Amino acid sequence: MLAINSMVVLTCLAAAFAVRYANHKANQISRVVIDHGVSAPIITTSIETVASSGAHDSVAPAGVPAGSGKSLNFLVVGSDTRKCIDPSSDRAKRFLDGRDTGEQSDTIMVLRVDPSAGQAAILSFPRDLLVKIVGTNRSNKINSAFAGGDVNRLVQTLELNFQIPIDHFVEVDFCAFKNLVDAVGGIKVPFAYPTRDDHTGLWVPEAGCVAFDGWAGLDYARSRYYQWSTDGGKHWLSDGSSDRGRIRRQQDFIKRVLQKAIDRGARDPKVAAKLLNAAIQWVKIDSELKVSELLDVAQQLRAFDPNTVRTFRIDGPDATVGDQSVIKPNLDDVTTKKILAVFRGEARLADAPKQEDPANGASGPAGGPTTSAAVTARSAAAAATTQAPSTAAPASPTTTAVIEVSQEAVGYAPADDPTCR
Repeated sequence: MLAINSMVVLTCLAAAFAVRYANHKANQISRVVIDHGVSAPIITTSIETVASSGAHDSVAPAGVPAGSGKSLNFLVVGSDTRKCIDPSSDRAKRFLDGRDTGEQSDTIMVLRVDPSAGQAAILSFPRDLLVKIVGTNRSNKINSAFAGGDVNRLVQTLELNFQIPIDHFVEVDFCAFKNLVDAVGGIKVPFAYPTRDDHTGLWVPEAGCVAFDGWAGLDYARSRYYQWSTDGGKHWLSDGSSDRGRIRRQQDFIKRVLQKAIDRGARDPKVAAKLLNAAIQWVKIDSELKVSELLDVAQQLRAFDPNTVRTFRIDGPDATVGDQSVIKPNLDDVTTKKILAVFRGEARLADAPKQEDPANGASGPAGGPTTSAAVTARSAAAAATTQAPSTAAPASPTTTAVIEVSQEAVGYAPADDPTCR
């Protein structure tokens, strides 16, 4: 599904202050009303417990001023709607698989923007995560909460199961993905090997730095059956991490698009205008998200480095419930508790060095993991994505715990090649 969704929020933040007519344009975006329903009890993580497992107070580094902006959680979903696609085209046949999916989501993320700490973080929810669905008497996969485009059921389901407050909502469909990527001039991704996914149409015949336009980027971002070949296509190896690996690639892709959007959109009003125009036509947001709020956060994050975006995932063991393969979230895991404390606003992230992949160095070879066995082992361990460094510190270190979170990567993500941008 969509990897670009979380980028939309920060792209608008970066571009809005460069476009004088942002207020006029952004007010034309389609909006929905969020109903939080009966507020779920907020189960706060014990700061004492967190502190005993790695939290500490922190002092802002010299020369890094703390801002005063309000922290916000954006629920960002990638919708299956694809109104801009010709239903008779080969691409439509591949996307639809002969069926009309309606409005569903395989990509669910919460983007937390903390201007006062100069931080942003993404928390992904695998589509097969087993949760209690609000409005029903049963548990089901989390993406079923958004069936038919039911925004409020998804918001309430997240708040009930994870006690994460949702401030705003952003929905992006296939067409928005395509147009937003094209608006920044496409995205380059490095590959060490020929790569394919027969389910999405992803096809990279040769290793190298590959430039994706909107449609090709969508083929890449939707890939759950990712394969690569080390012998010129005679044999193909598979990334057995499925949706976990896809999430890792999506989060990496978000950073790449965000960097391109900031580099071009913040400097070039024409690019910024293209981004906003694409958002107006295809993006949906909540009725309470004011342009002035976006502009305020944009001002706070003017010097923001996308490489400092921290990426996480709610995870747990695989299980079978009835005839469904699901992931049961492990909310008792110490690392999960730390992550949720951050997204609940109970703690802030500490600076953390970029982890090294134990087998391959920085983040694995571009084009695929070394072995599928290594991927399977990490997937079974239900690990989350590699963390990138943050460069700022909290505004009130004496009152807010600062948490160090370190998680192992799962699945393939391309190498950080500065020559492929």
